[in-house]
Amino acid sequence: MLGSSTTNVEIYPATLGAINGSFDINIRLTKVHKPQLLTLDNPNSTTLLSKYSHFKGVKIIDNKSRQQIPIHVVLGAGEYATIKTSTAQRVGKPGQPVTEKTFFGWTLM
Repeated sequence: MLGSSTTNVEIYPATLGAINGSFDINIRLTKVHKPQLLTLDNPNSTTLLSKYSHFKGVKIIDNKSRQQIPIHVVLGAGEYATIKTSTAQRVGKPGQPVTEKTFFGWTLM
């Protein structure tokens, strides 16, 4: 089926801030008519942090009771570059997870 349609895209200015108030960034949000964008299986970060020695000193707060974690905001590469800190990534052996410190806390990849 070939065809086209026209739709309005709602874009809103917003400020995304750290819980402790130490950092915020102005972003533009595109409205998606869903309660959440997507979900990820909960990686159980507490177990991962204790399993790998290169994560020593990394603190991640998660809700272990959820099997899946809802994703409400996806940042682009430009925004991610803005929230990164000068702290080096914690990298282990190939295939192991990596953490990186941002102004909003540690990310787990």
